[in-house]
Amino acid sequence: MKPLLLTTLALATLGASAQDLQTALAQGKVSLEVRTRYEYDTDQAYTAPASSKTATALTNRTILGYKTGEYYGVSANLQFLDVSTLFDVNRFNDGFNNKTEAAKISDPHQDRILQGYLEWKGLKVGRQTLSVDNQRFIGGGAWSQAPKSYTGATFKGNFGLPWMELHAGHITDILMSDGTHRDLKLEFARIRFTPCKAIAITPFYYAADVANATAPTVPVTTYTATSSYQHRGLRADGAWNGLIYEASYAQQRTYKDGTEAKVPDRIYRMGMVGYKYQNYSIKVVREALESGYTTPDASLHGFYGYSDRISTTPAAGLVDTYLQGDAKAWGISFEAQYHFFKAESDRSLDYGKELDLLVNYPVSKNVSILAKFADYKGDGEVTSSSLDKDLRKFWFMTTYKF
Repeated sequence: MKPLLLTTLALATLGASAQDLQTALAQGKVSLEVRTRYEYDTDQAYTAPASSKTATALTNRTILGYKTGEYYGVSANLQFLDVSTLFDVNRFNDGFNNKTEAAKISDPHQDRILQGYLEWKGLKVGRQTLSVDNQRFIGGGAWSQAPKSYTGATFKGNFGLPWMELHAGHITDILMSDGTHRDLKLEFARIRFTPCKAIAITPFYYAADVANATAPTVPVTTYTATSSYQHRGLRADGAWNGLIYEASYAQQRTYKDGTEAKVPDRIYRMGMVGYKYQNYSIKVVREALESGYTTPDASLHGFYGYSDRISTTPAAGLVDTYLQGDAKAWGISFEAQYHFFKAESDRSLDYGKELDLLVNYPVSKNVSILAKFADYKGDGEVTSSSLDKDLRKFWFMTTYKF
């Protein structure tokens, strides 16, 4: 009688468990994003004939996903990504298509799993997109048609304490926006404290052991064990009676087998002050990186303007000072930036200037239209790199998502 009772209880438990799993799957949600983008570039740094200094691309990004309901508190998320060109508007060099006669637009064709992870109470395990804090040191590269995917374990939560938030993780692989893999061991931790509405304080730490790493898309140097690095710093930001501000300071040091020849001791500094009134804001920003300070895992698009002319820290360092204005009217968002780029170690050395403009209109809850323009003007004082060459970009993009 006892074995029969145990068997009956086991079957009942399995049946209930199967029912719970079926319910979790049935309660799942399908998501879809279709992002179509036209881009036209004119790059005077390109070495081909003058008639080939341009690039034209019409690309489409499709992200199809499914997220389950919870099963004993655990949910699963799976997303598939496709990036393709449309209507043969593909006169651009994506780094893989051998169209070296055209300027470069880094949106190659891809079909891959963008995300595939399990989640439990803020803990994610598996392949995932990742944005840490303001993405200055670790970011997902969301502007690219193919965002970066990070494989590892991350946690984000506040343990029931509304005045703090912890975000930490261990990463073993990065699938870059161009589809190449970067094997490494990346650890990060940042704790955001918000003692009051006027200020938030965020200490952070990032460390990368790149002993077995492949080089990123735009490496500062060839990545070997001696390139292992760590960044540690502090960021403060907040708002008070319309005043908005932000300040950040970070140190770069060697890590594990890293050497100072590859990873010199360097400093990063950033400061911003501005004012916001209703739907309008203006701010002045100054960001400085000493020579050799590198942030290969950041989302750099937008930090040095929209053109991405500056993708790594120049040999003489970098000081980016810019004015930014934002406005919202008639349901449309407007943004304008004007940048002044100089060397950090020699303030008399100018790299160039850049004007950036953006207009975004949410047509409906599911559809938005965006136009974006970047105009970089190089300075003739720098002749050893592309920084002295002009670069102009224009984008028109539609996005549908649900």
